[in-house]
Amino acid sequence: MEKRYGIVFEPIDDASLLANLFNKCMDAVNILRFTSYPVDFDKENKEKKGKTFYNSCLFELYLHSVIENLRSLKSISEWYIDEFEGSWKKFAATHRYEFIMEHGGDADEYDELGNIIETVSDEKLKYWSIVSEFQRGGNRNIFLNTELSDLDFFFDAINLDADKCISDLIKENPVEWICDFIYEPAKSDGKEWVSKIIFDTERDLYYYELSLLFKYAIIILSMTTAKIRSLQPDDDNFEFFKTLPGRVDFLLDLKFATDDVVDLIKAEIKEKLEKHGK
Repeated sequence: MEKRYGIVFEPIDDASLLANLFNKCMDAVNILRFTSYPVDFDKENKEKKGKTFYNSCLFELYLHSVIENLRSLKSISEWYIDEFEGSWKKFAATHRYEFIMEHGGDADEYDELGNIIETVSDEKLKYWSIVSEFQRGGNRNIFLNTELSDLDFFFDAINLDADKCISDLIKENPVEWICDFIYEPAKSDGKEWVSKIIFDTERDLYYYELSLLFKYAIIILSMTTAKIRSLQPDDDNFEFFKTLPGRVDFLLDLKFATDDVVDLIKAEIKEKLEKHGK
């Protein structure tokens, strides 16, 4: 996926509820992208702002990749079960043959008559298996390798954590500039403005709930990506791929947001309110 990173996040063009949740999360932290966006070669605060902008780009790339990969996981898994009966060898043989037909192969992929050699060792064939297809990219696969802890800063940012987000921005940027960006009246007293934003009940609860729902989504997603990383490429993994489309729908449709999860979110919100004396 090619992206040109702009002054605000690019929304995900997908009809799923999960994509809608991700878009709301990006909207919630757009101020971080806006205030860290590089506009000149000034070295002042370059390191801190540069890191914030860099991480915001990774955050955007990750959220987009989640939706794209979940869609791909579902369609390829269904194809694997329906067309190849969950056989890794059948899938890999077809995948290899079609790739060589379209793109060409190394010299040892052909016999003396120039025909593609169709019988190869399992060691060579497993490179083309469905598991290898999903594990492609290794450590550079942001979808598979992002951990819950990698997103801690953004969980805090969505929640408008005063110590880690807004107060730092106030120190580095004119209050009026930030206020204009989020359509809030400018305040002469930065601390007063921060207090109003952080502890405004309706706004506070919305972002806190959004942050928790986002965290639950990533926790459940991480279970699936961890399983994919652990799969062996020369095994059918039939049961996993048979149930994977359902797991994907579970995430895309936010079916994990059950009454139990909502109750947990409400309990955490209640604890937060009591902590701040509301």
